[in-house]
Amino acid sequence: MWWWSADALASFGCDPIIIVVPPKWVAPTMDAIEGRASVVAGGSSRQQSVSNGLAAVYSPVVVVHDGARPFPTRRIFQEVVARLGDGFDGAVPGYPSGETLKEIERGAVVRTIDRAKFWAVQTPQAFITQTLKDAHRRARADSIEATDCAQLIEHYGGRVAIVNGDPTNIKVTYPHDLEVASTILARRAARP
Repeated sequence: MWWWSADALASFGCDPIIIVVPPKWVAPTMDAIEGRASVVAGGSSRQQSVSNGLAAVYSPVVVVHDGARPFPTRRIFQEVVARLGDGFDGAVPGYPSGETLKEIERGAVVRTIDRAKFWAVQTPQAFITQTLKDAHRRARADSIEATDCAQLIEHYGGRVAIVNGDPTNIKVTYPHDLEVASTILARRAARP
């Protein structure tokens, strides 16, 4: 799956491409990619892994993408990068929540939340590189852990834009996600 993600990054023109993997996977990954990207050892959390990858980035803009999302579209890459600047330090793709949202405490529903305000966020996410590096540095010093890079930018007062994501840009997390991914691949292969 990470190979498809790396190909998507390359087709968009991302250079360099830095793949972050668990330390024991560095050598095999380097062999597999045959010099088409750099490989960096990850850390004990997603945030630490991204931070390790960021250390190898020197371009003014960085795109952070999860290898578990093998189907990003060119449109998403273009739109998140295009939204940078004009007061935005980052941009993320997403889509409005189609599900009813409940707040839960100790196994019981406390209240229903107005879903009109909530979006599910995806990757690729684009950022001003130095702003993201600074946010990661500050988060380490402040012992703050976030679930994505945009959360760090927000925490330190930055602005993050949102663009329309794509429902086929799924994150493969659970076994049933592999079935959905297979269906997406079959549909793409069937297109002329």
